[in-house]
Amino acid sequence: MSAVDRLAALRERLERDRTHSSAERDRRELEQRAHALARALPAEAPPTTELLCFTVGDQRFAVDADVVVRVLLSVRPTPVPGAPRWMTGAIGHLGRVVPVFDLAALLHDAPPYVAPAAILIEDGEEVVALGAEEILGAEAVLVRDLAVPPPTEGALMLHVRAVTPDGAAVLDAAGMLRDPRLSPFERTEEDS
Repeated sequence: MSAVDRLAALRERLERDRTHSSAERDRRELEQRAHALARALPAEAPPTTELLCFTVGDQRFAVDADVVVRVLLSVRPTPVPGAPRWMTGAIGHLGRVVPVFDLAALLHDAPPYVAPAAILIEDGEEVVALGAEEILGAEAVLVRDLAVPPPTEGALMLHVRAVTPDGAAVLDAAGMLRDPRLSPFERTEEDS
């Protein structure tokens, strides 16, 4: 084999090796990137629920944030003659009369108390205000961390759907709004 032929064969082998190793190197690099991206993808996040937490006396409560219409940090309900003792009065909101519930009176048959704040909750056409001493704020809670409430008596306790890890009673606002025992106003057939 002549020197020219050996040089041509050497170049051919060198080019083949470079092409093969370059393709192999590219394949390995792409494979490493794919593995890194696969590791970087987060696992599907566990379901959470957004709650608005507040206190009444020494009891912590929460309602689903999606039923909250407004939070009033200062409220003075107007007394309503003949209202149930757990209704501290009514306030006006967007041209409607909204009853204000005293959760302590509902829960513990405590003496009526007018809380300084109120949380307006709505389910369809029904709107009520829940009296609150302190608004603690919104909190995302893992659904799996909500506990089943202990069996208790009382109209309000029938509407506690869960308990948060820190002990807040999560109210079933929609159930409360539909419960005729918690309706502060007489309803006529036209209202139904």
